[in-house]
Amino acid sequence: MSKELAARFVKRFGKKVAIEADFQWLADRFSITVLFGPSGCGKTTTLRCLAGLERPEEGKITFGKSTWFDAEERIHLSPQQRGIGYLFQDYALFPHLTVFRNIAYGLRGVSRAERRKLVGAMLERFNLLGLEDRFPHQVSGGEQQRIALARVLVCRPQLLLLDEPLSSLDSPIRKQLRTDLRYLLIDFDIPVVLVTHDRIEAMALADHLIVLDQGRIRQQGPVAEVFNRPVDIDVARIVGMGNVQPGRIVETNEGLATVEVGNRQLTAFAPIPLAEQVYVCIQPEEVILQKASPELSSPRNRLLGTIKSLTHEGPTVLVTIDCGFSLVALVTRPASEELALTVGMPITALVKTPAVHLIPRS
Repeated sequence: MSKELAARFVKRFGKKVAIEADFQWLADRFSITVLFGPSGCGKTTTLRCLAGLERPEEGKITFGKSTWFDAEERIHLSPQQRGIGYLFQDYALFPHLTVFRNIAYGLRGVSRAERRKLVGAMLERFNLLGLEDRFPHQVSGGEQQRIALARVLVCRPQLLLLDEPLSSLDSPIRKQLRTDLRYLLIDFDIPVVLVTHDRIEAMALADHLIVLDQGRIRQQGPVAEVFNRPVDIDVARIVGMGNVQPGRIVETNEGLATVEVGNRQLTAFAPIPLAEQVYVCIQPEEVILQKASPELSSPRNRLLGTIKSLTHEGPTVLVTIDCGFSLVALVTRPASEELALTVGMPITALVKTPAVHLIPRS
């Protein structure tokens, strides 16, 4: 039988500040649900309410057939009773305990031989063999993260909660561990709820995304859908939609809209009727650049323009183009070099119709 996590609650801090949660999803197998939004939007408070570390004033939280919290029935299970694993932002390793004893800390009611077997398996799985007699200050930040994860997972929780698990790491380590973290967790086949304010982390790790702002859930769904098709201009801002321009619908026909942006026209999907005034949203990675304007190409929107600026960001380059309006494209450094992109050169931007998302302007 499928197990579902359902949370509908209100957490107050004083009379004015409140966190309102309302979400549910299947939680009977591995998946990562990311709580995403700016600092102070309520992500960590929501996570702590799921864990049982905070007690909401209203509502109910259930996991499968188990009720974790019910304000009316005065039910509030502890984290231990909920069977969750919680990884704090700073990992909360015990500085006076060795790596082995840190991992073994949560094991209760098992023999010494079984404890050594379980911890040994974690040391091997998390590539920590040889570090078991060291103390936390004697290992790297990435190793500390793996130790903290091993300590949480050795107890086999039914739900894993991670609060900004990569935020304390240096940038190069964080990039590598984004990939490693997902592979490390897949084998345990348990659902994960992860908090982050980092757009790249959310895109790399999430299966399901919940966007919060000022204590409210603004949108939730598959990660690609939320990032590429935000429901309103506020969500577009939060998810970092790189191109947002005011536009005007001049024609609709069979689910397609012709939209005037600046002095150009674009074609976009319009499956439902929209008001005339809209915002036109395009993610920079959806913009394809070519030197010449091809006669035959699958993208419906071809925009001839001039490169106004090139901004190098690590392995990628942000290209700002004047094509009747300001359009930003994201390309790799090798692609930029192959096209020999320079400021002032003419360029053709190709944007497929599904990549143009329209939001009504109130």
